Amino acid sequence: MGNNFKFRSALKTDKHSIIIPIENINRQGYTIDINVAEDVFEKKYPSECFWNFIEEIQRQPHIQEISEDCDLIFVHGFKNLMQSTGIFDATKFKDLTPLLQQEWLKNNKPEDWHGIEIFEGDVAEIKYRKDVFEYGVVHYSIDGAEYSKGSVSVGSYKKQTKVVGNIYEGWPANADYMVDFYFRNCSILGDNLGGNDE
Repeated sequence: MGNNFKFRSALKTDKHSIIIPIENINRQGYTIDINVAEDVFEKKYPSECFWNFIEEIQRQPHIQEISEDCDLIFVHGFKNLMQSTGIFDATKFKDLTPLLQQEWLKNNKPEDWHGIEIFEGDVAEIKYRKDVFEYGVVHYSIDGAEYSKGSVSVGSYKKQTKVVGNIYEGWPANADYMVDFYFRNCSILGDNLGGNDE
């Protein structure tokens, strides 16, 4: 079981998006370590300039301040914040990309792998039976974390669930309907982040 008090954040522009762990959270908002953001950005976009990305991020209204002297990005409020559900999906270690396997093996063994941690905002694929799949966006409701159709808890089909994207970085075309449903009915983001990066 994971830690559902764990958070990560999405930094997104028209052309680029990264998901990173947050440094600290308080009543006013949260902070992001700029060095961690740079590392994640450069791995995802090796030929792009991180500081051009930061210039665009800095113009977004929810960014309170980017402080280079203390290496922090200060975010006002909780926009783009993704909370862990404390549940891991059914992705096997052998199914990870070679890059993700290398990242995992820096501090762990293959047998320590328990799946991809599921966060709010993730797009999940649920296999009900052979070749029958449903999709949903993970979100929190009064009863806990559930898929965007609002009737299935995240843990109900844990052994048949895989994370296949998220609302910030993109998702498979098969999930378009349920992602659109999420933005129309469940999202409290205030503006549509939709648009498939794939």
